Amino acid sequence: GKSLIHRQLMQLSFLENVTVVVGFRGRELVDHIWDVRRDVKIVINHDYLKTGTAGSFVLGARTATNRVISLDGDLLIETIDLVNFVQQDANFVGVTNRKSKLPVLVELNRDKVTKMGFEVESDLEWTGLVNIQKEIALSLGANHVFQGLDTHLPISALQVNCFEIDEPEDILNAESWLMESEMNHE
Repeated sequence: GKSLIHRQLMQLSFLENVTVVVGFRGRELVDHIWDVRRDVKIVINHDYLKTGTAGSFVLGARTATNRVISLDGDLLIETIDLVNFVQQDANFVGVTNRKSKLPVLVELNRDKVTKMGFEVESDLEWTGLVNIQKEIALSLGANHVFQGLDTHLPISALQVNCFEIDEPEDILNAESWLMESEMNHE
């Protein structure tokens, strides 16, 4: 009964410095965001049609003081896992068991991601979660975050329980995942 961004903003209510980068349908999204939390900073990616996820991430990173967290707008994540991820002081990416149709897969060696990409042989996928120093975030370029991270590998991995919504049919599966997740924490 709530939007993904509403859920994420509530999960991040313990953080004071939250920035949301908007592009497509930005005005509509800003109004909704401010209905949920008036303290959120908004950054507009006017070039969202020409840039990948890193383009937006870099814009948002400019507002940070030290560490930068990337949380894609299409991700449902268990609150306890998100809180744990955000509170890390080292550079981390979030990984989960492979379940997406077109995942960015990760190769691990001793809990460190050594390779990321569509052609990697793995049962683990990158969730889109990133917790890194601001300087690294600003260096990721304008393509996709995982491509920008390539020169910073190896990077620590933290397994999280999450569900990414990419396709319309994912919504039904996400609702089931959410109900199951909430039942496990009652």
